[in-house]
Amino acid sequence: MLSSSLLEKVKRNPIKTAGILLGTFVIARTAEKIILKKIEKAPQKDDGFAFGTIRHSKDSITFLLKETQGLYTIYRDGKLLYRGDKSEFTDKGLVPGTLYQYYVEFTEEEKGISKKYGVQTATAVDQKSENNILKDLVNTTVISEEYIQFKWEPIDGIDEYFIYREQQLIGKTKTCNFKEKIPSISKEYNYQIKAKRPLLLSEQGSSKTNSAIAGVLGIAKNDTSKEQTAQEEFTIRKKIGPVEHLLISSETNGQEKKENNWLVRYTTFLQEEWIENPNIVSSERYFKGDNRHYDPEANSYRTRTEITYDAEAEEATVLKKTAGITKAYDEDKQYLKEERASDEGIELQEVIKNEDFVRFELYHEVGNPLVASPAINYRLFGTFYCNGTVDFIGSHDQAPCHEVYMKKHDEKEWHTIHQTNNKGLEMMAPQTANHLWRFTMFTEM
Repeated sequence: MLSSSLLEKVKRNPIKTAGILLGTFVIARTAEKIILKKIEKAPQKDDGFAFGTIRHSKDSITFLLKETQGLYTIYRDGKLLYRGDKSEFTDKGLVPGTLYQYYVEFTEEEKGISKKYGVQTATAVDQKSENNILKDLVNTTVISEEYIQFKWEPIDGIDEYFIYREQQLIGKTKTCNFKEKIPSISKEYNYQIKAKRPLLLSEQGSSKTNSAIAGVLGIAKNDTSKEQTAQEEFTIRKKIGPVEHLLISSETNGQEKKENNWLVRYTTFLQEEWIENPNIVSSERYFKGDNRHYDPEANSYRTRTEITYDAEAEEATVLKKTAGITKAYDEDKQYLKEERASDEGIELQEVIKNEDFVRFELYHEVGNPLVASPAINYRLFGTFYCNGTVDFIGSHDQAPCHEVYMKKHDEKEWHTIHQTNNKGLEMMAPQTANHLWRFTMFTEM
């Protein structure tokens, strides 16, 4: 949807403005094609990791190490698990569907060789979640002093994945494997793996029916294409700490006490100033939007939830929730009435706490309090690990805008977890495709 300022420009000089928009679009698309053409010349190969390969089961993780004359040392959370020259080691007695971090070191003293690796991977599950395929997808990240590498399980219906670093496209792959030389060992980086697939191939219930209805919705709406309403979107985001910090001896790192307290803020909002009521016979012709862009501190929103996590507190996770005020206007945009939506559809459920992590599941379903319309729906599954790792898995309608941030209790700046634009309010219909996302931190060892 065009901004109000851009609409004014179109009205004053439609031909010139259209030319500028077309030129901008062509330049952007051309730049993207050039990047992809360069990427195609260097396809990614699925050849394991520098130290070997990793095998996953629901209660164990096995390292199949390359046979050499040197010595391998493996730590998990500062605890020594293995030291020797055998080519295979299995870490047993693990929890299904759980992230684990390892520090792997290879030394060959006679040749003066010493190589260090940081590994973040996970155990498998017997049956993957039908609500969000990303929840139980095994992702592995390996960092060394030179390279960073991502490997993940394939998702049915997806043939190609696009890789971004700091929101810049840097590669694509069909092998669920991506490796690149680390730009700097002293900097923190944010990576994203993005993909799309037809709703027809989704785990969403009655996908054939949903896909057909979604296509019809797309045809019926001016601001949403048929393809968009029937296309699931995926985003896997990785926050990687400075390599020079991660590859410090794990024995030393594991002895440091991790400060585990976080504030997570999830907000939904409408970026438009005015929202037109699709019901043309209603006297409530317009609703007031939030008229803003992404901002963790903004006071205008549809809903906001906050989860406070403190590992030392008796109640590790606390939920705070609120819904914004919906205001209705007539055809002349004269104020009619307002009402605050109920927040009863926001619930924190299934909180699990043990010595290794705290897990929670957040359900959100909040509708327009003034008229009958689809509700804003999302689900958030989160895990706070005692070693400092944070893992969030979410799914939501592709409308309105969603923004998720987090920070430690003593921090001033928010860290961006997830942001998505409003694809059109018809995307809130239950038959349309969702956006599935996952955010994982790998900043501590």
